[in-house]
Amino acid sequence: MNGPTFDRRARSAWRQAARLLRDARWERPGLGVALALSYADCGLPRAWRTFRHQLHDPVERKLCHLRTPVVVVRGSRDPVVPRAWAEEVVALLPRGSFAEVPGAGHTLNYSAPAELARITPALLGRA
Repeated sequence: MNGPTFDRRARSAWRQAARLLRDARWERPGLGVALALSYADCGLPRAWRTFRHQLHDPVERKLCHLRTPVVVVRGSRDPVVPRAWAEEVVALLPRGSFAEVPGAGHTLNYSAPAELARITPALLGRA
């Protein structure tokens, strides 16, 4: 689970926007263009509806139902998913574990794909 949905202590559009802005300095420069293209592909109304759904998704109530191994991964500099929230998510998972990519921000799949890929084989071996 790369970047679980929003921290239960920060479920507001303003808080998430502020966290995303703080995260920008840890991301690769092309991320903004990639995000803009993705949002254009799905359409801004749908992107906004998805964001609103994430804001109101009490993921912490659902995690206990996952029976597969889950590794919660975050970048050590990720302000969107603070370490305390990631650790709380892990504690709620029946088969959860935690991994952190040093020096990385929120979008590990874009900004630290090699590091994220190195974590994946361990998860696959536990399935």
